[in-house]
Amino acid sequence: MTPAKAMTEVFATAFKTLPHSEQESFLSKLIENKRFREDLIDLAIAETRKREGTRPFHKVVAEIKAKRAR
Repeated sequence: MTPAKAMTEVFATAFKTLPHSEQESFLSKLIENKRFREDLIDLAIAETRKREGTRPFHKVVAEIKAKRAR
């Protein structure tokens, strides 16, 4: 295990041992920072969509252009 992964495990374990109210407090502090908030949102979206099939990039671009033309 790399040092970075080991540190991640330590932080994750420490977070899990916190009481729920302190976990909420920690997460609230994280989302005060715009960059962290955006990253967390992106991760949550990716997690919910990870089982979706993929689409060719050109089709996605065509859909975006079609929506903009409306």
